[in-house]
Amino acid sequence: MASTLEGTSAPSACRRVLLFLLLLLCFLIDIPYNNIFCVEAAASNEDDAVEHVCRSHVDYNFCRAALGSDPGSRNADLNALGFISLRLVKENVTDTTLFIREELSRERDEGKKRALSQCLGAYRQAADDAEDARRALSNKNYQTMSIEALAVGGAAEGCDRAVGGFAGGGDPIRVMNRDLDRLSEIAWVIAVNLR
Repeated sequence: MASTLEGTSAPSACRRVLLFLLLLLCFLIDIPYNNIFCVEAAASNEDDAVEHVCRSHVDYNFCRAALGSDPGSRNADLNALGFISLRLVKENVTDTTLFIREELSRERDEGKKRALSQCLGAYRQAADDAEDARRALSNKNYQTMSIEALAVGGAAEGCDRAVGGFAGGGDPIRVMNRDLDRLSEIAWVIAVNLR
């Protein structure tokens, strides 16, 4: 005959007692509660950390492909994924800045030149914001990292608005803007999870 405790089976009651003792032990040795139960944030293998981040991202497939493009993501924890995501942001900003400069040097239409100049300014700011985010991550200042990651995405949106009247949805600059916006969101999701 199975023993019961307030309508629960003995194994269930034992699990509750063990959980209580584990929490008590953590309290006594000052281990934060979050460190025990944020299993996904403290993932032991690469797919757990990448999966955790990408499940919180607007574009799951883009997130998986972007983070998966770096072989280091296979063994990365959230902090390392933060550096990977910011490296991807920086690469996008650099490539897009070079593309905008080339387009600007070839463009004859004054309206398009103004729009491209606005984009160039936005991407210069995005480069500074990305560097500030990397510095914040290095200093474990995740709040600042999240703010700077959002600012990078704002630069992409500002450029997109500037060229929107001249470029179609498949225009290379607009595609680069969308990619930067999604990459900056990955960095933001990581920063939020690190806080």
